[in-house]
Amino acid sequence: MPVRRAREGGRLRADFEPADIPLLLPAHSRLAGQPRDAALATSRRLLGYLFEAFRMQRPGRPPPPAAMDTRGFRLPSGGS
Repeated sequence: MPVRRAREGGRLRADFEPADIPLLLPAHSRLAGQPRDAALATSRRLLGYLFEAFRMQRPGRPPPPAAMDTRGFRLPSGGS
């Protein structure tokens, strides 16, 4: 219901569906192993990007980048 209301109110892209939400969760869950301050700052930035991407109005600016060690991030193996 919140997705439908946001779409009807012109705040959310018309092509966004509730089924898109689970697609976003893996990216956010990758922050769990990071230090708390870096994870919080990165979470804010990631969510800022996502919210702006799904808005109907002109995008704003996302929060600043976080100082985070990305060497521990690994792409899933398998597939193409």
